[in-house]
Amino acid sequence: MKSAKATTESLVSREFIAVSEDETVRSAVDFLKKQKADFQTKFMYIYVVNRNKHLTGVLQTRDLLLEDPAKEIHIVMKQSISSIPENAPLEKVIELFNSNSFLAVPVIDSGRRLIGIISRKNLESQLSKKDLHRLRLTSLFFLKPSGSSCLQGTNNFS
Repeated sequence: MKSAKATTESLVSREFIAVSEDETVRSAVDFLKKQKADFQTKFMYIYVVNRNKHLTGVLQTRDLLLEDPAKEIHIVMKQSISSIPENAPLEKVIELFNSNSFLAVPVIDSGRRLIGIISRKNLESQLSKKDLHRLRLTSLFFLKPSGSSCLQGTNNFS
């Protein structure tokens, strides 16, 4: 259902994977293996949070699977990460996707806590033809990694 009234809030999905920056690659991979969903296609990005649930990094599922299992997540994550505030105007969301080739963008609250994601697919499905035209499709861009609990969605953030 395409709507000219799509809002940033209406695009936010709570289906994402987040892990603690203090976890090891092994524990994050073990957590992913326990997921019933096909995480390799559904969860391309693994978001990293600190003890206060603040977004601190990101890595791709494939990069996580190729890392040394003994390394800590904060060592292998990409620390430079684009995000969008939960109250951002839809135009800003479109601009962010338009200027990058992200498959998804994390959404944060005013305290930089991860609350969800907006996927390119969801954005495209909810935009009107006019808005969709503004969102130029770009080639896929894959992040590379730089430099005690695993979480899924916001329900486990207690």
